[in-house]
Amino acid sequence: MLFRSRLYGERGRKALEALDSGRVMQYRDFVVVAGSSGQYIVEEGFCTCHDHLFRGGLCWHLLAVQVASLVGGFREVGEWYQETWTGKA
Repeated sequence: MLFRSRLYGERGRKALEALDSGRVMQYRDFVVVAGSSGQYIVEEGFCTCHDHLFRGGLCWHLLAVQVASLVGGFREVGEWYQETWTGKA
């Protein structure tokens, strides 16, 4: 609870919800977090969401990936994410 309410607030809550619901996914090529308005690629401190792109800093998608890395919380997806863009997956 300390993680959620004091340290990261709403971002922490969303990150933990994503982990609990299996929305932090490890594809063969990318880590992807499914948010309420889309799926976002997270890689090496960068996220494709608008919050990160325009505000910078730590969005909840990045936080979810960091926590998943620590606790092994990724949902493994045995395909290439980039193939989902072309419909080949």
